[in-house]
Amino acid sequence: MKKKLPLKKQPNPYIIFAVNTFQMGITVFVFVQLGIYLDNQFGFEKTLRIVFALIGFLLGFLLCYKTIKRINK
Repeated sequence: MKKKLPLKKQPNPYIIFAVNTFQMGITVFVFVQLGIYLDNQFGFEKTLRIVFALIGFLLGFLLCYKTIKRINK
């Protein structure tokens, strides 16, 4: 008779979503800071800050989407 292997213990979804929130926030923060730095270096007012904020938001959202997709498998 075959023994059943125990299922892997799944992490708590609340912890995953909390980490996801921090990950998205840190991504946006880093890209905004990069935009501020580049604005100061090249003499733009807020152009690169806005562009990099949008890029950071999109990357953060993409990371969140991939995590949710992986959880739902």
